[in-house]
This record gives sequence, structure tokens and C-alpha cells, in this order.
Amino acid sequence: MQKARKERGTSMKIEFSEKKMSGTDALRAYAEKKLNKFERYFKKGLDGRVAMSCEHGRHTAEVTLHSNGTYFRATATTNDMYTSLDSCVASIVRQIHKHRTKLEKRLHSKAFESNPDGDFTPAEENDFTLIRRKSFNLKPMTSEEAVLQMQLLSHDFYVFRDSEQNGAFSVVYVRKNGGYGLISGE
Repeated sequence: MQKARKERGTSMKIEFSEKKMSGTDALRAYAEKKLNKFERYFKKGLDGRVAMSCEHGRHTAEVTLHSNGTYFRATATTNDMYTSLDSCVASIVRQIHKHRTKLEKRLHSKAFESNPDGDFTPAEENDFTLIRRKSFNLKPMTSEEAVLQMQLLSHDFYVFRDSEQNGAFSVVYVRKNGGYGLISGE
């Protein structure tokens, strides 16, 4: 079940999705109230996504915020959905405070002025069936900005257009032995 709701008087759009549960209006209102507090950090262009699921008595919440090409994501699993949402919000607040100086420099203060992923199923050796397809706009940025974005998303790699290399298609990734790597192409 998916619901998109835009609250009156705010510019933030919040999308809800539930898996193996049906969220109550009170739970959605609670999540909206918590996420609308992020508008004090971002004055325009803020979108939110809340994915909630319940399996074996464990309540998992994943909150994703998007503003001006920057993503913040947190996931928490507890015995109570309200506690899981609180934990996600607290985690994103920590991310914002930890990276605020870097974000302000990267976004030239614009942000502060202004997918649950599917399950991966290994394919057979000669089966070249794509399990999932995703497309997005590649934003020009420096490799340092790409590493910051990768850290904010808690991903192992990040695809971008390298502004230092005339917009070359590039990927930063976390190396197994520590540090980061950069792959560039034309």
C-alpha cells in the first residue's frame, strides 16, 4: 500500500509505504509531524519517504529525505514502530549535524537556505536476466562531494559526473582494505 500526502502549509511531500502491515492514520500523522521538523534545516525542495514493515514482531522503519540532490537515509528496527521512527529521525539529525559544514560548503548553503530496495536473488551462471533496473540524473560534483553523498546514503559506491574531469562519468567506492577508490570514463 502506498500513500502520498502533502500537508497544508508545508512544502514537504511525504510518501508512505507499508509491507506486511497496515499503518494507522495516527502512525502516519506521527511520522509526518516528526519529518516536518526537518524543514527548519531545508527551506525548500524537501521530500520524504517512510517505509514501514513488520515481521515476526519486529517493526522496521526506513526514512529517506531528499533535498537538492542530497539524500539522508536511516533504518531502525525495534519492538515498536513509533520507537523505530524516533530512532530514524534521531539518526538523520546526527547525520545532518555531523556533515553540516561539509554540506554547506558542497551545496553553497543552498540546501540550508532553501527506494525500499528489492531483494537480490542471485542469477544462475548463464542467466543474464536483470533483477532490478534503476535510472537517475547524474549530478556534476567533485569526488569529495561524491564520497560525502555515498557516506550519507550508507552505500558502498556512488555514481556521478566528475566536475573536475569535464563531467566524466565516474564512480567512487569503498575499498575492501580501507580508503576510497575512483573509476572514471568518458
